[in-house]
Parts: sequence; C-alpha cells; structure tokens
Amino acid sequence: MQKKEVLKVVLINGGALKNRVLGRVLSALLPHTRFAADVGFEIEYQIVEVPSASEGVHIISKEDCLSLMRAKINEARIENPDASYYIFMRGRFDDIPATENAAKMMEECALVLVQNNGGANGKIIEAYSQAASFEVPEEIADLVRAGVSFSKAVETVTKTEGVKEGSGFVGILTKNSVTKEEQYFQPLAIAFSSCLYKEQV
Repeated sequence: MQKKEVLKVVLINGGALKNRVLGRVLSALLPHTRFAADVGFEIEYQIVEVPSASEGVHIISKEDCLSLMRAKINEARIENPDASYYIFMRGRFDDIPATENAAKMMEECALVLVQNNGGANGKIIEAYSQAASFEVPEEIADLVRAGVSFSKAVETVTKTEGVKEGSGFVGILTKNSVTKEEQYFQPLAIAFSSCLYKEQV
C-alpha cells in the first residue's frame, strides 16, 4: 500500500467557522497542487490557542495587525514545529480620519496570514490577503472603541445572537448575500495559493 503524505496545518485561534473555511480551502486547492501529484495525502489540521496580552486590541493598522499575527504564528511554531503551514485569520478594525466632506469612520475587514515551515533551507515563506472592507455603523463603532468585542457590539445593537460563529455582521448588513464565512474564504484561498506559488518559484 502506498504511504500517504501527511500535511499538518495549524490554524491559530480558529473556532468552528474558521475551521470550516480552512476545510473548504484545503479541499478546493490541494487536489491541484504538488501534494496530490505522485502520492496520496492526508490532511491533518488543528486549532491552536495562542493567548496574548494584546488579544483585546481592536483598532489597529494593517501593518501592526500583521506584526501581531506574525508574533502569534511564531508562538505556535515553537509549540508545533512539525507543521507544514501556519494560518491566522482575524478581523481588523481601523479608524479613518475625518475629511472636509466626511466624518471619522471605522472600517472592518478580514485579514489572513499564511506561513510555511521554512522547508529544507529554513527560509520561511509567507503570504497575506484581506477581504473587502466595509464601514462599521457608528453605534457599533463606538462600542468597539470602548473595548467591546465586535461580535458582542453587533449583538447588542442588532439584537441578534450567534453573530461570531454565524453569518457575522456582514451577513446582517447584506442580508446574507455575503456571509462571514465567505468573507474569510476568499482571502484565505488567495493567501494560501500565493504561499504555494512562492514555494515553487
């Protein structure tokens, strides 16, 4: 019997929704990669909790958010050195300054960072992508600025339960034309594909 290659993927601070997204991306992409070329493969992935003192940071620039995500991946790498890939998905919020024609606003988007294990030469390859951003309504933004988690702020304002693992605020906003799962699926598919591509060049 032909031995199967095991691909271990670490998903940091996942949860049920992000776990589903990762499963969809791996199922969609891996049959078209080197992992399915000459040998069969099994996919093993796990959710790793990486607590951090900065976990409560809600409003953050893209650059600072990526730095935070890299730090958490490094923590996960120490605990799981045998993984092939490390993936971190999170929402990012940023305040956009007021202009002459517009008041200050908060934007939200899903940000995804993927790193490989460094391979034989030890050079880590990473790729990131982000979803389309949207303006957060002011009554929700005020709660987030006060330190309330986005999902709790949305539930408080919209009187909706299960926002975090459900369709998310983007689902409420678009009447489920776009859901939180889809909001994460596209950037993860793009970032993971980009990482695979960089490994081949």
